[in-house]
Amino acid sequence: MTLSDIIDQLSANTGYPKATITEILREYHKEVKKGVTRGERVLIRGFGVYSMKEVKARVGYNFVKQEKVLLPATKVPKFKAAEWK
Repeated sequence: MTLSDIIDQLSANTGYPKATITEILREYHKEVKKGVTRGERVLIRGFGVYSMKEVKARVGYNFVKQEKVLLPATKVPKFKAAEWK
């Protein structure tokens, strides 16, 4: 299922125009991104939790140059889906 499919389905179910649904979803994504970027945990009950995860520094390998490369510690976004019962 793609974002376009979701927009089509929401529009059909609610009667709202696709442009309105698209704008709402863009604002939703923007707000989730802002919260996660600030280091907040964004919890949407029944859906899941967005958060930031710290990844430790590690050694990687550049296959082109045939050498080890130090990959620095970083933070990456993480999503954990809620349990479905």
